[in-house]
Amino acid sequence: MDSNIYDKATGRGRGTVLALALSGVAALVLASCSSSASSPSSASSPSSASSPSSAAASAATGSISVTLTEWAVIPDKASTPSGNVTFAVTNAGPNFKHEFVVIKTDLDPAALPVDATGKVDEAGAGINFIGEVEELEVGGTQTASFDLAAGN
Repeated sequence: MDSNIYDKATGRGRGTVLALALSGVAALVLASCSSSASSPSSASSPSSASSPSSAAASAATGSISVTLTEWAVIPDKASTPSGNVTFAVTNAGPNFKHEFVVIKTDLDPAALPVDATGKVDEAGAGINFIGEVEELEVGGTQTASFDLAAGN
């Protein structure tokens, strides 16, 4: 299954397509860019929705390193068992803050709910929002762990 990558700042879909097909688990991941450029930093501030403790990260059943760029989401592997999965997300930029969003859905990527500008509606029908890493600065890395059930 493929998922479209959307730029939240402009609301336009990008040509790059990605799915993280997690064996027994498929997490649909959307990345977006912020409209303001930022200077590189070694790490970003933790997201309130996804700031795991070191115990949670060590208890993960799977881990995936993800690189965000303009306009791509690049995981280091395409599968992991269901359960607690830790994503180590790095914004390689080069120009924009990025967001990493994990949702669960059975929708075809072309059927994802969007607003009038074409932005994916993370709270739309057929989407179960799992969590995200918000506004990751260029050069920043953040980890986030989510309990992922088997599914799409």
